[in-house]
Amino acid sequence: MEGVSAAGCRNIDEVCVTVTKDWDVFIPNAFTPNGDVNNESFAPVGYGIDKIQLQIFDRWGHLIFKGEGQSVGWDGTNKGKLCEQGVYIYKAEITAMSGEKRYKTGHVTLLGKTK
Repeated sequence: MEGVSAAGCRNIDEVCVTVTKDWDVFIPNAFTPNGDVNNESFAPVGYGIDKIQLQIFDRWGHLIFKGEGQSVGWDGTNKGKLCEQGVYIYKAEITAMSGEKRYKTGHVTLLGKTK
């Protein structure tokens, strides 16, 4: 690549771009859907991700949320109502842009309004 300044000075530089199949995902363990705009949804985040399939279950094993997309998150509701404060189970299938898949399961705590 060559650049020329307003004074006519020339400079040449070379740029090397390396493409890797590196990717990663972070899954939080708590969120607070209380309307204060901080931590309003539970969502796996990362880089190099092509698609996420996310399922949320209550303590009795009932499926209460299912979503899919490049960025998907649960807002803490079920059938239009905010769920009770407590621990919920998640199951996530994360697909990287390279096609590699990771399966994650765990717990997420929904924290309600504090007084």
